[in-house]
Amino acid sequence: MTRWIPAISLAACIISIAILSWYFGPLGFFGASGWTVVTLLAQNYDRALLASSYFLSLFSSFSKRAERRTVVQYLQGTINLSASKINNETKGLLPHTLKVEIVRPTDRETFLKDGQVVVCMESSRNKSRNLARATLFFVADDLVRESRRFIEQTIIRACDFALARKMLMIENRIDAVKCLNEEFLTPETKRDPSLRSYVLAMDEMDLQGTFTRILLREFSDLGAKLSPKLSDSQAELESRTFADKLTLLARKQPGVDVDPTHEGQILRVAVMPVARAEVDSIAPHIKYAKQCFSKKIPILYVLARGPNNIVHAKIVLADSELGNIYQKLTDWDYSVLVDGKSLQCYIAVCTMRTGEVATEIMKKKA
Repeated sequence: MTRWIPAISLAACIISIAILSWYFGPLGFFGASGWTVVTLLAQNYDRALLASSYFLSLFSSFSKRAERRTVVQYLQGTINLSASKINNETKGLLPHTLKVEIVRPTDRETFLKDGQVVVCMESSRNKSRNLARATLFFVADDLVRESRRFIEQTIIRACDFALARKMLMIENRIDAVKCLNEEFLTPETKRDPSLRSYVLAMDEMDLQGTFTRILLREFSDLGAKLSPKLSDSQAELESRTFADKLTLLARKQPGVDVDPTHEGQILRVAVMPVARAEVDSIAPHIKYAKQCFSKKIPILYVLARGPNNIVHAKIVLADSELGNIYQKLTDWDYSVLVDGKSLQCYIAVCTMRTGEVATEIMKKKA
């Protein structure tokens, strides 16, 4: 529904221009036109910033102020647009917008102020370098902000790099990805070799759609689960083992069994892939869901790739036996590229029921 809002607003503005022009003449036309411009700018603020940066660039060669504003507005517009696309995959991963301030190198810092992540950074004449640095600084401050202290250091840093790379790839900025790798990722992997392997693993998760929709979604809930604690060693341990589990699932080969359940003390999550080999019956999936229920696994993800498996997954979700023990919270229909071709995918998030029906089922199983 939200994707239709801009089109509906534009249609309403056009209608208002027509009506007011007919009723009030030229005065109504100019008044309605002005209101339309204000409305469109408010709804497309980041795109307006990006457009204005190209205009300001015409003056940047002979005005230092214009040059700085060009850099600032380009970075804010580009990064805020790509961040909104990330939040469309899982709401609240990057909860704040970016504000850039150009400062001396010695004054570089990042902080939250008035609902914005303020990145104070020096400007470079290299546009790709500016974008790479600002993206990473922003992500490292804002990604799952309330949960970061509960995630093992290498894992959350890998998440920063993987998400920053994803945002740059959304904008097709391969040059900026290269700058990010050369200036930040390569030096840090020399100090911590495991960092690169986790970044690559998260890239593979993202090819399946599980990086933002499962790994980061579960990480984002840690703050609510564990606050007001300042740290939790068990959560840090489980953040690594959960990342390892999703890596195994992302790299799973046909015919190879991988236990899809993560039974931690804090991260208790089950992943149920709907595979082609089982399309003739939903019984194995219902059986697995009941096993998860008996183990008190609170979150169940249902995954499917390809049209046939997606249909089968939705049949599983509609089954009354599953519905009695797990309730669907949200789902995503999306596509990924496999060998250069678009492949339809589906993920649903289900939460364990705790009402009378669920309790009765637990008694029967006992």
